[in-house]
Amino acid sequence: MRGNSVRRLLVFTICCVGIVSSPASTHGQAHASLQSLTPLKSQLPFQSPSRPQAPTRGTPSTPSTNARTSRTDARRWLPTPTLVHTIVGPDGDELLTPSSIVALNNGQLALFDFGAMELRAFATDGRQLWRTGRKGSGPGEFRNAMDLKVLPNGELQVLDMGSRRVTTVSSTGKLVRTIPVRFSSSRFIPLADTTLVGLTADDSGAFWSAVNRRGDVVQRGVAPPSIANHSSLTKEMFTTRLGAGAAVAFRWSDKIAILNASGGVARILDGVEPLPFPAIKSYPMKVGKFTGQVSRIDPKAVPGALSIASSGQQIFVLFAGATANRGHIIDVYDARTGGYVGSQLLPNAAQELVVLADGSLATLRAEPIPSVDVWKVPSAKVGTHPANRASRSALQKSVAKAREQ
Repeated sequence: MRGNSVRRLLVFTICCVGIVSSPASTHGQAHASLQSLTPLKSQLPFQSPSRPQAPTRGTPSTPSTNARTSRTDARRWLPTPTLVHTIVGPDGDELLTPSSIVALNNGQLALFDFGAMELRAFATDGRQLWRTGRKGSGPGEFRNAMDLKVLPNGELQVLDMGSRRVTTVSSTGKLVRTIPVRFSSSRFIPLADTTLVGLTADDSGAFWSAVNRRGDVVQRGVAPPSIANHSSLTKEMFTTRLGAGAAVAFRWSDKIAILNASGGVARILDGVEPLPFPAIKSYPMKVGKFTGQVSRIDPKAVPGALSIASSGQQIFVLFAGATANRGHIIDVYDARTGGYVGSQLLPNAAQELVVLADGSLATLRAEPIPSVDVWKVPSAKVGTHPANRASRSALQKSVAKAREQ
């Protein structure tokens, strides 16, 4: 459907019986779905993955089934970002459980505080500008916010699966409209002022579903085989706008999907650290008179992306991996060519990142207290900062020092 008369929402959905109760549950925890419950005499067999498992490439100290551990020698280290400011909220009204962060078009930032069930906007110097929302099911209220995004026109949108809707507010926090969502979803992307798009991560083969303002699905996109041929449990995603399209990173893989303005997959990028989608383990489960199989991601699987952001020219992926540098590494890619630019090592571990209007980075962290760090990023050209033992050692020491404080 074309034209400005229809607003579409492309939603990445996870259609399984397992329930994600909050954004916090999607960070670093095992994912499970009850495949089926059948009468006791008819137990379901284990369903093997659709593709063979990749060979184990972990180190003896940290075994893994889907990738080797963080390989610092494969990375080219860029200059370390400089911490400019840390935002914790006003005295007596500090952040509780910030779960999503976005850059506003005016250079400010906004986040969703899951602990208070509200949207809060801040200037980069830490001043709180406005707040809206509370726990509930009424207009402008939230129950289980899963994702937060900004439209090109400055409006903010919250995907709330507790109320099964997308709530739109203005750049000043005023309620604008709500869009019903009639299927399970965890991520979405606004591709244009008139196109709200969300992705699908179920086993149907669909990669995304576009819905209009009434919540009707008007279009679906198909995932390429490199993504579709894996269990929905392994396809948890993170999204960011990229020009007129979007970029999608995966928690359990190094892959980065680049979408064009119509939602089509333009290309798939390989991350600097190879991380194949992991295997799925199946376990018997009995509930009363019923028995069945519960499926989980291999407990030895190594996570990949924690978050993804874009400046338009570059793509930034916050990397997890299997080492103590989880959440410290930001891998940078050229948005035009898809080439690897280099990596940055943050002294503070982060759980999400975003690129602000002036090119600085903002990262969300939970420890030692919930806060937002604003970083100035030194300019660097591709290939001007190759990896070397001295710079790598200095960066790792800075991480260790920050942890001791």
